[in-house]
Amino acid sequence: MVFKMRTDKRKTDRANISAVSEVINGTSMRKAANDNKIDRTTLSRYVNKLKATPDSDVFMEYSNPRQVFSVQQERI
Repeated sequence: MVFKMRTDKRKTDRANISAVSEVINGTSMRKAANDNKIDRTTLSRYVNKLKATPDSDVFMEYSNPRQVFSVQQERI
């Protein structure tokens, strides 16, 4: 059996805060996504995460599926 080496490259920057702030300030999600070269679904997930917890640090990436404690609980 021959295994192929993974050569996938990330298509977006994980912490694309500028696109999120554009949407929060009133730019349409589609325009902000196109201008910043980020997928609309990814941008939507980031914006929803920021709206859900506006006072905490926004962690712009997928969470670890086996994560038991939140980031704040880990810091304690």
